[in-house]
Amino acid sequence: MKAIDYDFYYKRIGGGITFYPYQLSFGISFRYWPCIFAPTIRIHFGPIKIWGYISLKSNRDGYK
Repeated sequence: MKAIDYDFYYKRIGGGITFYPYQLSFGISFRYWPCIFAPTIRIHFGPIKIWGYISLKSNRDGYK
């Protein structure tokens, strides 16, 4: 069984939806990723995880 992942990225905004057929969880988590300078939110509802972030700094591709 494999996780099915749909990600999106647009300039400083990113996120996605992941379906885990082997997992069951519920909750909300907040985290800061220093590698991309972005606070993130993750929402787990059953086998689905929805996540998103807004980067606070320009990325390597030159987006501002």
